[in-house]
Amino acid sequence: MKASIVSWLAMIISCHSFIVDESPNSTEMSTMENIIITTHQNITQNMIMVKISNAHLSCGGIIYDIQITDDHFYNNQYIHFTMKKQHDEYYAFYSILSHSFTAPITVKITKMYNEESISIIGDNVITSISGNKQFDFGSNFCSNSNEEAQVGDVQDY
Repeated sequence: MKASIVSWLAMIISCHSFIVDESPNSTEMSTMENIIITTHQNITQNMIMVKISNAHLSCGGIIYDIQITDDHFYNNQYIHFTMKKQHDEYYAFYSILSHSFTAPITVKITKMYNEESISIIGDNVITSISGNKQFDFGSNFCSNSNEEAQVGDVQDY
């Protein structure tokens, strides 16, 4: 097990990309360009926990807010994160009014810079309510174009 993890990490460092899956239609997910959303191992339909990585903030600012929504129960009404677990950097979202979250889930990330907020949206990025998955947000801050992301690629890790 440890040998496979070391091999996987070596591949990431040398290639700067993830292999998404082993199917003939697999694609590579660039870790150098897009934000990566990682789900916590204890994710459920009533509690979504995500970690944001690879956010480019070199042009200034800090991550200010993260929100999620789905097309079913929340009908595109964004829910703000309830808490951030400091020790592992996951943002937690709890369902309200007994409405479970359903995939796909859209993620909105807002940064604050010079008293101005800038948001980017990954439309339907979280395609599975499963733990230990990584999703390609599809865009990033500090790039030439911050267009809405499309359906994200998923990878087990």
